[in-house]
Amino acid sequence: KKYEEYLKNHPVRWTTILARNGELIGACELTWKHFFHSQIPPAVFLLGGYDSFRHKGKNYEQLALYFQLAAQSVANSPETAAQLLDLTEKQVKEMGDNGKIIFDYKKSAAQETYKMGVPVKFGDKKFIVFNSDRFNPSNYGLDYHKDGYDGTGSFYFDGKIWHFSLYNDDGSVDCSEIAKQYGGGGHRGASGWEPSLETITKILQSNI
Repeated sequence: KKYEEYLKNHPVRWTTILARNGELIGACELTWKHFFHSQIPPAVFLLGGYDSFRHKGKNYEQLALYFQLAAQSVANSPETAAQLLDLTEKQVKEMGDNGKIIFDYKKSAAQETYKMGVPVKFGDKKFIVFNSDRFNPSNYGLDYHKDGYDGTGSFYFDGKIWHFSLYNDDGSVDCSEIAKQYGGGGHRGASGWEPSLETITKILQSNI
């Protein structure tokens, strides 16, 4: 809405397609539509679906999960990432088979990581968070809801700045609203921000 209001008073040299009315769409899909206005490649569709949680409950849910794991294992530069754009649906499914092998390994490791979670609170919502890069236990069949948590999260230091991400897989919490309070944002089901170490410490002590 702010963008549309801005356009009324500020002419621009380009236009883009924005998500509307709660539409779940990934940034990679929006970027493709902006530059090419053509059918989204299978790889972009799956990565966007996974990023926005649109894949949940769909017949391609597992493929989206497996494919993004396989993509992470090969896309380590702009050049290698660009090669994903040319994949056919058959090739995407073949990469998904490779991703399942990665998933099975990570699932075993995730069960151990889950035991090291820290309970925290954001308002009246209870989360379990982990000192790990983008760790979301629901991806590995770990049900944090049965343990009394509304959502989950992860935080890590990349050598320069800290990152904090929140996740929710049942729609009961809008993670983006929490992230906005810390200067971040994202999707309802997955959001994040870049906190200071002091802020992380306060969050980790919120449930003591």
